[in-house]
Amino acid sequence: MKNLTIEDKHIGVLLLFMLLAYLFSIGVRMYWPMYFSDNASMFYAEQLMINTNDGYFFATGARDIIDGVVAADKQRASAFGVSQGLVMLTVYATELLPFSLETIILYLPAVISSLIVVPIILTGRLMGHTLLGFFAALLGGIAWSYYNRTMVGYYDTDMFSVFLQFTIFYSFLHVAYKKDLNSILLASFLIFIYPYFYPQGMTIVYAMFVLLVVYLTFEYKDWIKSDETDDFKEGAISLYGSVILLSIVLMTALPITVRVVLFFAALGLLLRVKLEEKKLLYIALALFVGFLFFGNIFGEILVIQKMVKQTNIL
Repeated sequence: MKNLTIEDKHIGVLLLFMLLAYLFSIGVRMYWPMYFSDNASMFYAEQLMINTNDGYFFATGARDIIDGVVAADKQRASAFGVSQGLVMLTVYATELLPFSLETIILYLPAVISSLIVVPIILTGRLMGHTLLGFFAALLGGIAWSYYNRTMVGYYDTDMFSVFLQFTIFYSFLHVAYKKDLNSILLASFLIFIYPYFYPQGMTIVYAMFVLLVVYLTFEYKDWIKSDETDDFKEGAISLYGSVILLSIVLMTALPITVRVVLFFAALGLLLRVKLEEKKLLYIALALFVGFLFFGNIFGEILVIQKMVKQTNIL
């Protein structure tokens, strides 16, 4: 048998922590179906019914796709448009797994939402405290408000909200800590798919990106002032490259095909062409301003301002 190195052992422990935290999170969520397991009025098609009204809306959309039905009712047909990710995930799970639609929609919230333990533990590992990350995952996976809206039967887009947001937060931390291309690619992929699952949360993603840019700017301010050291080039590419690529990804007002093309074009430019730092700076500034417009940042600010006036908070 191959002798495990210390690094291999650490990876094994990391995976074990993830598995234990994940099973713990799902296990706690099993309380609800166990509590109502002998209540006949809570069953339909030999399965315990889900416990949220919106869930039936999304489940009907998934059932229509599975049955090949085109709904004439616009509201019924809009389920796919509201959350393409949830509806299609339900469709694929039902078609690929040996479970009924009723079983899939009942347990899917627990299966998906419990995945939040993964980025929590990885965040602890990134900061050099994997064990603390594990304990944080045990608490975070079953936190009261999060648990209430991701329990077994709570079939709604909430199962993706905090999980995907925290995963994006971890990817931004990875960019700040590791400063490598893989971190940027991970963050970009997560941002591309996020609106398909929980578009309402993009405002928080915008805010996290702005904070990332501010952090990177302050971290490299000494290097940006002078290009006499070798560190400047590495730091500048990390700073400017991150801003350039992530700004493109977050221009959500543009069609996703346009953003994908622009992203890979910019990536190819950064990898193949050695641009001067001043040119990188100008490109990064231009695209960040583009993000402010095409990411609908000003629109979000106006909406919040309108809500504040309507509620007479100020």
